[in-house]
Amino acid sequence: MNLVEKITCHQGEALWHDGTSLSYKQLLKQAQLLVRQWGKERQLIVLRAYHRPETVIVYLAALLGQHPVILFNPKLNRRTEQAILKLYQPNWCYLNGRLQGQKLSQQCHQFDDDLAVMLTTSGSTGGAKLVQLSLENISSNAASIAQYLQMTPSSRVLTVLPLAYSYGLSLLNSHLWVGGATVLTDPDPLRTDFWQLMREQHITQLAGVPYSYQIYEQLRIRRSEWPALEVLTQAGGHMDSNLAERFANWASLQGKEFFIMYGQTEATARIAYLPATQVLARSESIGVAIPGGTLEIHDQQSRPLGDNKVGELIYRGPNVMLGYAEELRDLAHPERPEFLKTGDLGYRDSQGFYYVTGRLKRIVKLAGVRTALDSLESALAAQGIPATCCGGDNALRISVLIPAQKIKVESYLREELQLHPSLFKVAVIADLPHNINGKLDYIGLVSMIEKAT
Repeated sequence: MNLVEKITCHQGEALWHDGTSLSYKQLLKQAQLLVRQWGKERQLIVLRAYHRPETVIVYLAALLGQHPVILFNPKLNRRTEQAILKLYQPNWCYLNGRLQGQKLSQQCHQFDDDLAVMLTTSGSTGGAKLVQLSLENISSNAASIAQYLQMTPSSRVLTVLPLAYSYGLSLLNSHLWVGGATVLTDPDPLRTDFWQLMREQHITQLAGVPYSYQIYEQLRIRRSEWPALEVLTQAGGHMDSNLAERFANWASLQGKEFFIMYGQTEATARIAYLPATQVLARSESIGVAIPGGTLEIHDQQSRPLGDNKVGELIYRGPNVMLGYAEELRDLAHPERPEFLKTGDLGYRDSQGFYYVTGRLKRIVKLAGVRTALDSLESALAAQGIPATCCGGDNALRISVLIPAQKIKVESYLREELQLHPSLFKVAVIADLPHNINGKLDYIGLVSMIEKAT
């Protein structure tokens, strides 16, 4: 049974927003109206995913009518949006949070039979590369998440993460899968009404990326009572082990569960999870493969490695994407990889738990959003700023040549990429360090930037 078929079987509340509740029957009825409006010929839909019921209605209508939909994060910069619109020529656009869409094109698209959803993959640094997902990808991942989190129709979640982000979308999908409810609100835990909703709506699951948990800790949520809360989940990058252990210990004492998880957009969201019972014992681990999936460690020749051998983390499962889209014709002919090469280095211990030790590619996660450092350098170069990007998750480091460039880069990161200043540091480094092979020494550069004033 797929996600659409599951939704048609559910009763009760599906969504809550701003004092209004929408049942599964009402959600389905409104989605069916849109399906009829679009017609039988498959249309390409673009949806800016505001945290409103209209977003979920359009999303469900696309799945119901087998119309591929591209989801935009509302904070995605408009240049990237325009690049995607120009390249993929969508038929319908829903960019204002309403059900009144704009018919943009009469283009007769050719789609792969299984294509359902497309998500951006390179953060907000520009480019029109998309991850293509099928209904099977979405359904299998939602089912796996619901299984290991033991979700039920009484499960309720608050939208603390963007719906166009694979982790945020997985929260919606998994609750739709079990017949639970999604409470739609702006994803800002610094707002007092966010925590009021937590109580009033009896939220059972709280999610977050590492940066979210830093905010939760600053707000001292562990000092409050949350009687309805049952599960806390963390993904979107490595979380400080001390902070993870504090939340895991608190959850255990309160009769709740804290899960550390690992995933990628290319796997529809989730690849591995660390059971709540294991967090205090091995908080640095990403855990084991989700139900229905398998993990392996491969060497550079793609040969499987044994325990405690470092290599590339390889994932197989029904949630592995159809492929990337970088041009219009890719929508009809995705590559359909048999497995996912994660680009992460790691190892498996003797008890079968996996650990990530680094990255093969220059990609970091900033507040849970994957950002390609090479793409960021290109985006800055296009503005006439020669810069070198390095660092790690939630610790972006950039070197420039002169003070004026430093000011411009800091402004770009804050205003264009919507990055909090705590996530980056820019420094003037005139002489970049190199190793004995003449290659740029990124580790040395990070150290120089950290020491710079």
